[in-house]
Amino acid sequence: YGFGFYSPGGFPGHSDNISIIGNMTEDNQGNIWICTEGRGLYRINKSTCETTHYQHSQEGNTISHNNLKCIHFDQKTNKLYIGTHTGGLSVLNLTTNRFSYFSTDQPASRKLPNNVVNNMACLGRMLFLVTQGGVVTIDMDADKVIPGYFDQLLGKAYSNQTMNIFVDSRDRMWLSLFAPGITLYDDRTKKLQAFTPNPADPGAFPRHRIIQTFEDRAKQIFFTTAGSGVVRYDDKTETFTNINDNNQLLSDHVFKMMELPSGKLLLTSTKGFSVFDPQTQTSQNYCIKDKLPISGLIEENGLFKDSDGEIYLAGINGLITFKEENLQLYKDLFMFSFYNRGMNFVDMAFLKVKNIESGRINYTRQKTGQ
Repeated sequence: YGFGFYSPGGFPGHSDNISIIGNMTEDNQGNIWICTEGRGLYRINKSTCETTHYQHSQEGNTISHNNLKCIHFDQKTNKLYIGTHTGGLSVLNLTTNRFSYFSTDQPASRKLPNNVVNNMACLGRMLFLVTQGGVVTIDMDADKVIPGYFDQLLGKAYSNQTMNIFVDSRDRMWLSLFAPGITLYDDRTKKLQAFTPNPADPGAFPRHRIIQTFEDRAKQIFFTTAGSGVVRYDDKTETFTNINDNNQLLSDHVFKMMELPSGKLLLTSTKGFSVFDPQTQTSQNYCIKDKLPISGLIEENGLFKDSDGEIYLAGINGLITFKEENLQLYKDLFMFSFYNRGMNFVDMAFLKVKNIESGRINYTRQKTGQ
């Protein structure tokens, strides 16, 4: 019904015990690169659907660790920057297919304060790495660390407290800190602004932890949270509004979000995913229990949309791919199955017009032959 599915067996080296499928990106050739937490890096060739596996080894030029946390593709240099858990930063040159490294044991120009890289974001040609030892800045053209660059912008205290960085289209840096709230740094005006929770102010930022910061095509900023649903920032009033279960979302604990070609927002949670319409302020929900190919979602699972509008949604048992128009077909087929007393999807696929006789559907079950 319009969904592609990469099961554990579809990834070389995977057993039924699939590791977490995390963040994704796309290169200049249209290949999809997928991080996993435990099984290394995968590349999907969209035209052939073939996968290539990059895994750590003690010998040869390989990725520095198999637990991958974040990934960024730089079009100018044709390089992938891959943040790992305890392996530092691996850089894959797609032209030469060779890895280079930034870590605690590298020379000063490539040295990191800690080998856990949880998040990264670009501002111009500078790549900011959020490590457990503070924020590190890499000049992607010079291919080296710029010591103290982030500290000069925001101060040493922010470097040690930052959990996540997002840079929007207006060169504004949004920092999620260990403390509740969000901090905004505008690189054009050099203005630093902190938004903190205030229960007495309905327009203040909510108290729950931020999971993801996102910008849509209208340049609106959103935050997914662990308890306040989705939070939208109003640039004019500098206030925040909530999109939550009052808007028919499946859950107020929202993991990831992305914008669909129609302008609607796809939001993931433990129960499945919701498609939120900003115009009507309503949601259409797709529950795990409604026979989705994936059997569950967690916070670390990735969500990505490629240049062709194909959506990649990772779950605990694999990866599904689909386009926005497939969602309505999925809903229609589910309702058809429901109204036909739970007809199996395989049996539905074999139905023909001739199966309709005198207003009834007569068919033979594929499983039993009856």
